[in-house]
Amino acid sequence: MLSPNTENYLYGRGHLLFQPSGVTGLIHLGNVPDFGVTVGLEKDAHYSSMEGTRAKDHEIIKEKSAKSTISLEEFSAENLNMAWMGNGVVNTTQAAAALDGQSVTTVADKFVELGKYGVYCTRMSHGAVTGGPFVAGETITGGTSAKTAKVAWAGAGFLELIDVSGAFTIGETITGGTSAATAVVTASEQVEDVVVTDHATVPTKRYALGTDYSFVKAGGLIRELTGGTIAAHTAFVSADIPAKSLATVNALKSTVVNGRLLFIGNPDDGPKMRVEGWNVNLTITGEAKLISEGISSIPMEAEYLNDTANHPDNPFFKVTTIA
Repeated sequence: MLSPNTENYLYGRGHLLFQPSGVTGLIHLGNVPDFGVTVGLEKDAHYSSMEGTRAKDHEIIKEKSAKSTISLEEFSAENLNMAWMGNGVVNTTQAAAALDGQSVTTVADKFVELGKYGVYCTRMSHGAVTGGPFVAGETITGGTSAKTAKVAWAGAGFLELIDVSGAFTIGETITGGTSAATAVVTASEQVEDVVVTDHATVPTKRYALGTDYSFVKAGGLIRELTGGTIAAHTAFVSADIPAKSLATVNALKSTVVNGRLLFIGNPDDGPKMRVEGWNVNLTITGEAKLISEGISSIPMEAEYLNDTANHPDNPFFKVTTIA
């Protein structure tokens, strides 16, 4: 719209996308709180020498460039791949399964990895046992739900379970497959713990979280604690493994991140603009903090390179008002 007009005032918002060279389709870069374009000009000035005080009488632009400063707030695998110069996101899966008395060589006061992420166990409380006791290694079955689970540890008034096929019903009777023990379920929940014992199949001791070992669920890490009772740095771990989608970035495997940068404006007030750069290099300009007090961001810079060969009319970038 022709000025003056308050509809030209811009409260900028919009979507930022990037298409790496050789890739079909655009990657949405997520929430970007600030985006703009800085045009750089380097001038060569000429000064007259015909007076005592030199006076500028001419100048030419000898260099021109353009760049954008971008803060990516979304730590997606695609954004990290570009920021840390990976050679593509490798998508894999962690299948749902169970650790069943897996032997682990522990280290005093140091963590070791179980090799799986997000592992946990299920703790079921029950009433008085008839015909028991329940025993580790047997499979229990719910009389109402028909759900099943394997007993990793049988405690006083509770069972710790793995291979749980579904939700047991509170108030139903469970029956042991080997012991023929029965009891009524009073509670059942997933807990942020693993079952750590002294034997793979016939455990006699259940090591205590916080006394004998500590555990980090997200990373599947276990640490033997000095002063605990884990014998000979050997423990046997049982837990359920959740299904997970995993995305891996092999950092610094590329030397340049080049492609097409596209901005689609979506402001509440002001003109909607489409900005497109054809030959753009993305580089990280600082630290992408993985621990911070507030929302972390990935500081990036986009440099618009000359692409006269393919876009002679607008070799650096093009701006179009679309609404």
